[in-house]
Amino acid sequence: MSDDVEDVSFLPGDSLHRKAVYEPSVKQKCRQLVLGKGRATAIVVCIAIFILVITLIAAFARPGSQPPQPCFQPHAAPTTDQPQVSPKPNETKYLATDGEVFPWQQIRLPRSVIPLEYDVMIHPDFLTERKTFKGSVRIKAVVMKKTEMIIFHVKDLTITNVTVQIQHKDGGLLRKCDVKMQLKCEKLQMYVLMMAETLMEETEVTVTLNFDGMLVKKLSGFYLSSYKTPEGEVKYLGTTQFESTGAREAFPCFDEPDMKAKFTMSLVRDQNKISLSNMPRLTSTPYDKSMGLIVDKFQQSVAMSTYLVAFIVCDYDRVNGTTEQGTKVSVYAPPHQINQANFALDTAIKVLNFYNKLFGINYPLPKQDLVAIPDFAAGAMENWGLITYRLTTILYDPEVSSARDRQYVAIVIAHELAHQWFGNLVTLKWWNDLWLNEGFASFVEYLGANETDPSFSMMDQFVLSDLMRAMSRDCVQSSHPITVDVKDPAEIDELFDAISYSKGASLIRMLSDFMGKEKFQDGIRKYLNTYKYGNARTEDLWDILTDFTQINVSTTMDTWTKQMGYPVITMNHTGEFVQVTQERFLLSSDVKTKEKYPSPFNYKWNIPFRYAVAKTSGISNQLLTIHPDSGVKFPADHDQVKWLKGNYGMYGYYRVNYEERNWRALIKQLNENHTVFSAADRAGLIDDVCNLARAKKVPQTLALDMTKYLLNEQDYLPWSVALDCLNYIGERLRSKAVYDKLQKYTVSFDETCTGKTWLAGHRATAGQISASSSD
Repeated sequence: MSDDVEDVSFLPGDSLHRKAVYEPSVKQKCRQLVLGKGRATAIVVCIAIFILVITLIAAFARPGSQPPQPCFQPHAAPTTDQPQVSPKPNETKYLATDGEVFPWQQIRLPRSVIPLEYDVMIHPDFLTERKTFKGSVRIKAVVMKKTEMIIFHVKDLTITNVTVQIQHKDGGLLRKCDVKMQLKCEKLQMYVLMMAETLMEETEVTVTLNFDGMLVKKLSGFYLSSYKTPEGEVKYLGTTQFESTGAREAFPCFDEPDMKAKFTMSLVRDQNKISLSNMPRLTSTPYDKSMGLIVDKFQQSVAMSTYLVAFIVCDYDRVNGTTEQGTKVSVYAPPHQINQANFALDTAIKVLNFYNKLFGINYPLPKQDLVAIPDFAAGAMENWGLITYRLTTILYDPEVSSARDRQYVAIVIAHELAHQWFGNLVTLKWWNDLWLNEGFASFVEYLGANETDPSFSMMDQFVLSDLMRAMSRDCVQSSHPITVDVKDPAEIDELFDAISYSKGASLIRMLSDFMGKEKFQDGIRKYLNTYKYGNARTEDLWDILTDFTQINVSTTMDTWTKQMGYPVITMNHTGEFVQVTQERFLLSSDVKTKEKYPSPFNYKWNIPFRYAVAKTSGISNQLLTIHPDSGVKFPADHDQVKWLKGNYGMYGYYRVNYEERNWRALIKQLNENHTVFSAADRAGLIDDVCNLARAKKVPQTLALDMTKYLLNEQDYLPWSVALDCLNYIGERLRSKAVYDKLQKYTVSFDETCTGKTWLAGHRATAGQISASSSD
């Protein structure tokens, strides 16, 4: 989350002050209690009376003496819904705002009532100093299992009116059904309507709710944003951010990803503003002529999850174009910045054209809007048909923006457009599979951005920006598996990290190489067609991909998704064979630290292992599988092999170590002709040896020797990795005498120095640096 987020959750309030008043310090000294004789006698008499009363109450409370109980208990969970989670002894129960036990004690909603359609109207008020919004929602739902309650999500909203109508499965007119009680649980962010009658299976229910909310700068739900014109005038807009549980802050809803429904939005606006939603506008009619207000009604959406709903009321301008398939694409921005939106428009059209062919399914909505938001916590959000972006991730001015800015805008646009299929068309069932949404989009974004401009060389950049980024965070015991059991929605935001995004993307890329690009893409197309407009789990994708390959995809990939970390593979060349083994790679291991996430596979992996062998006859590469229960051995005549290179092409999510003789052979090859290896492989060799040195698995001198060839290196990727490696060593030598020699060693790469001079001093300098850095 950005630094400018206004975090109000930690401001001291009344509860904090009351805690201080009613809980005296334990350091307070005890005071002696002195009583007179008369007062002591009175106390004894009171105690005797109290004991007598308790005895009488116990006598009348014997079984069989209790009065009849009413048949309806409003604060007891009905037996017709899902089984409740019984609180353990001393476990806090979820309470309603009236202090009673809430009738639903689970984090997830019951599936007794499922939404089908929403009709939502939102009316934001920007004119008053205390900005607010009011609205109404009509939810058409179906009863899946007989129940006496309807439960949905609400957060920070005041419900002002409720009506419920039902229509039995055998038809007939809608009739009103009385609501016997309404209860709200702030901890669960749920609201329950206790019905006066039991709702039977297959009954259709229409719930209409009126509500009020505050329009403030909170960066979630329906919130207030603003920008300044060049003249200094403040302009307000209302916008949304619903992932992962923000929809309930804008309107009452069933706010879980697998409870998809169709949405019809209506937005009230001033005549000087515009409104946007997921679908195209259908009509605009007067709402309040005296106030100059207009209500825009939008087409009904396809079935989608609540976290993908979006709407905006603003005064933006736009640029627009059309894809080859006829989809209208528009980019919206503040009027004084709309001239910076043309690159985003051109990129979005190219990427949509490419994805339509890649996924084999045309973009399913009639329009795609991209909107620049001044106050935005995320980089961008993939709302279906109405993607929102930070200003810096969508606006590009060729006169002042850098080439890096241009590439970044292309990447973010390609990422969010990939979600329109992988995440929106097919959505996760629950947030433990978040990695699949984000990992896939993080992989495909490189394909999309590269399509817009091949000079980006995006697939080489993947190795640095995602593969190595993830591995640098996944080699410590504080990491986590990418598939995590999410029980509480409060835990969801913790999963939006490099493990879900970059490791997820790296595993998808590794699987694509293992299966073969064409088979992998065929499997993805079948997956999207099978589950479109629905929800799926990771296992569903594995099952479909298995049909397109010789392997059981789940057996292989579960070892990567259900345990954290990754292996280091060791290649030992002895005689006519190479023995390949694996073990978990950790930069350091604290045996006293208990793993938060125990491994179901004992930190062993099914590894798609690609390696290259350089012989006198040339270089060949092979792909094999290293099984968890044993290593693997393959023939390689020692006399004919110049060197071995594991993880050839840098598709694998693992590191590779060798005996020193092979390391030296690789270093020699780099010095003689480094272009034998791709830029990704050269960067991978440097990254592996430097991290292995940090983990004390190889000498530091070996890592420094690997940098010899850089005098001839012209590619950005290996240089970036090498400089990070040298910077890491430098930070640890900064206070030592040898630091000056490291600085000279680093600047000796300057092209003004001759290779002869540099190589002459290299060995002695590297030895001194290695000795100091290992202290």
